[in-house]
Amino acid sequence: MVSKKGRHVLGSLLYLAAILLLSLSSTVVQAQTSTVGNINGTVRDPQGAGVPKTDVVLKEERTGFIRTVKTDENGFYSAPSLPIGIYTVSVSPQGFKKTTNTGVELHVSESLVINLALQIGEVTETVTVTGETPQLDTTGGKVSSLVSEKQVKELPLNGRNYAALVTTIPGVSPGEGGNFAVRGTGLDSHVDMSVNGNQSNGNLWTVDGVNNMDVGSNATLLVFPSIDSIQEFRVERNSFSAEFGQAQGAVINLITKGGGNQYHGTAFEFLRNDALNSTDFFLNSARQPKQKLRYNNFGFNFNGPILKDRIFFFWSEEWRREGRGTVLSAKVPTAQERVGNFSGALTAGRPRDPFLTGGCDPRGTVNGNFGACFPNDTIPANRLSPAGLAIMKIFPNPNNPGSTNWISSALQPVATRQDSIRGDVIINSKMNLMVRFINETWDRKNASGNFWGDTPFPTLSSDWNQPSKSFAVKLSTTLTSSTVNEFQFSRSGNDIFVTTNQAGQALNDEIASKFPTVFPRVKGTGLPTVGWGTDGYPTLWHQAPWDNHQDLWVIKDDLSKVWGSHSFKAGGLFSHNIKNELTTGASGLSTVQSANGRTGNLISELLLKDLPLTQYTELDRQEKVLGRWHDFEFYGTDTWKFSPRLTLTMGMRWSRYSPTYSDNDRVSNYVLSRYDGKNPLSGLVTADKASAAGLPRSLVKPYNAGYQPRVGIAWDLFGDGKTALRLGAGRFMSRS
Repeated sequence: MVSKKGRHVLGSLLYLAAILLLSLSSTVVQAQTSTVGNINGTVRDPQGAGVPKTDVVLKEERTGFIRTVKTDENGFYSAPSLPIGIYTVSVSPQGFKKTTNTGVELHVSESLVINLALQIGEVTETVTVTGETPQLDTTGGKVSSLVSEKQVKELPLNGRNYAALVTTIPGVSPGEGGNFAVRGTGLDSHVDMSVNGNQSNGNLWTVDGVNNMDVGSNATLLVFPSIDSIQEFRVERNSFSAEFGQAQGAVINLITKGGGNQYHGTAFEFLRNDALNSTDFFLNSARQPKQKLRYNNFGFNFNGPILKDRIFFFWSEEWRREGRGTVLSAKVPTAQERVGNFSGALTAGRPRDPFLTGGCDPRGTVNGNFGACFPNDTIPANRLSPAGLAIMKIFPNPNNPGSTNWISSALQPVATRQDSIRGDVIINSKMNLMVRFINETWDRKNASGNFWGDTPFPTLSSDWNQPSKSFAVKLSTTLTSSTVNEFQFSRSGNDIFVTTNQAGQALNDEIASKFPTVFPRVKGTGLPTVGWGTDGYPTLWHQAPWDNHQDLWVIKDDLSKVWGSHSFKAGGLFSHNIKNELTTGASGLSTVQSANGRTGNLISELLLKDLPLTQYTELDRQEKVLGRWHDFEFYGTDTWKFSPRLTLTMGMRWSRYSPTYSDNDRVSNYVLSRYDGKNPLSGLVTADKASAAGLPRSLVKPYNAGYQPRVGIAWDLFGDGKTALRLGAGRFMSRS
C-alpha cells in the first residue's frame, strides 16, 4: 500500500508530466530565459502555526501593479512570474492586525522568501516592516550573481559598456584568445569570456529574454543597451534550472527599465580628449604626433505614465562619436624598392635575375643556384609587373630606422546611435503587456582596410556598417490566483556591410585592372590576398566587399502553476533563424603567394613581370549561403518545498537543434555508403538529391536526443535564512 505522502509525491510527479505534455501540445532557440521573479513565504500566527486560506496582496510600488494569492492549508503562499520591482507585501486576516512588508526588492530570476508574522489585534491596526529582503537564496541549487541597477550606474565603465561588469563576477575570465574588448561596441565588441572554465562561445546573452548574440561568431552582441536604460542583469553561472536553455556556459540575462507613475528624465555627456594625454613613447621617438582621441558620449532618457496606474513608457536616446588613434608599425619596402630599384639600402636580400646565370659582381658572390644580379641592382622598366607596381602603392613610405621602419598613428572614427523605447500596459487586473524596441547603428571608417586581418597599416580604406535591431512583445496573464502564463514573441538581428569607400576605390580598381583574370571580375573586388611567407612583410588583404544578414524569430510560452507546496513551471519555444552570408571572402582574386626562393627578395618576386606566381587562385563568383534552421525546445520543472527548510528542484529540458540548410540549396555532402569506385563522385550528394539519399535538406541528420535533466537542493541549515547548503547538477547543451 502506498502511504499518503507517497501518493502525494506520485501525484506531484504525474502533474509535472501533465504540465510538460501541455506545453508540448500548446507551444510551438534561442534564448528561453526568465524575465520575472517569484515571491513566496509563510503566514504564521503568534504561536507559529500557519494561517490557511488568507489573501496575500503584492503591490509593485512604482506602477501600482497588484497580484493577490491565497495561502494553502499550511499557511504557505507563492506568487510566481512577478515583474521585477519593489513590492509591498501585505496580509490582513480576520482577528489579526494588518501586517505589511514594504520595500521588498524583487530581482530577475529570483525567488524571494518573505514570511509574515501576524499579531493579534484589529484589522484597522497595522504592523509595518520596511526593507526586509533576504540576501541568501534558500530556494534552489543554481549559482548566479546579480548586477544591480546601482552597480550599473555607479561602477566606473570605460566606454559605458555593460558587458565589462560581467568581468566583476567570480569565475569569469577572458576566453581562449583573451579577446575581450571592454569598451567595444558593434563589430569592435568581443564578449568571448569563459565562465567557470566553460567554452567562451558557450554563453547566452539576452535582453528582456531576447537573444542578443551574433550567432555567426557567438562572440559579439547585437545591441548594447544604454547604461541609463538598464534595470539590472543576472549572470546564471552554474546549475541553472530547466527553464534556461541554449547555453553550456553562462546565461547573461539583462532587463531594461520601464516607466512608472512619476516622470523622470536624465541628460548626459561624457568627454575624453587627447589634450589630456601624453604622447606614446614610440611615436615620440619617431617624431610622430600623439594618438588622437576624440570621445563624446551623450544622450537623454525620459519616462513616466501615459495613463496613471495603467500605461507607462521609457524612452532613451544615446550617441557616441569616437575618433581613437591607434599606434601601427610594420616593415615596408623603401620608395626605391617599390619601383624595382634595389641599389640603395635594402629591407631584405639582394635580388637576382632567375633567368640568367653567373655571379653577382662586384658585390655578390657566384652561386650556381641563383642567376646574375640585375644591372645596377635595378629591374628594367620593361620587365616590371603592372600588377606588382599597383600593389606596391598599398605600402606607406618608411619613416623610422631599423627593420620595423614604419610607425604611425591612424585615426579610426566610429559613430553609433541607439534608439530605445519600452511601453508597459496593465490591461486589467489579470493581464499585463510589455512592448520594447531597440534600434542601434554602428558606423566605422576603417583605417586598416580589413576586417579580422593582420595588416598593421592602412591598405584600402573601408567603411563598416552594422545596423542592429531587437524587438519583443510579452503578454502575461493571471489565469487563476495560482496560475500565470507568459507568452512572448521576439525578433532580433543585424546586417553587416563592409565596402571600399571612395578614397580607396580608385586604387582598388587599378589593382584589379592589372590582373589578367580568367573570369569576369566581381564588382567591387580588387586587392587580392598577398602572402609573403618570409622576410617579415605583413600579409596584405582587403575585406571589402562583404555582407551578412541575421534574423532570429522566436515564439515562446511559459506556464507557472502553484499547487500546494509545489511550484511547477513548463514551457517551450520555436525559433526560425536566418543567416545570409558571403562564404568565399571578399576578393575575386583570392590568393597571390610569393616566395623569395627564386630571386632572393620578396618584393622583386612580386615586381618581376616574367616570373610566374608560386600560387594563384581566382573565384568566378561571390557565393552567398542562405542559411536557415529551426530550433524546438520544451521543458518542465518542479520546485518542491519539501519542508520549511528544504527545497528540491527537479526538471527536464529537451532541445532539438535542426542542422542548417541553405535556402538556395547551394550545399553538398559526402555520403560514404553511396560511394562507388567506378564513379569518384558517386558519394557526393547535393541538396536537390537529399530525399533520395534518405537525408533532410540540410544533408545532415538532426540530433533528437537533447534531453537535459536538472536537479537542485537548497537546505536552510538553521531555519533562520542566514546559512544555506545548496547543490545542483544537470546536463546543458547549446548550438555551436
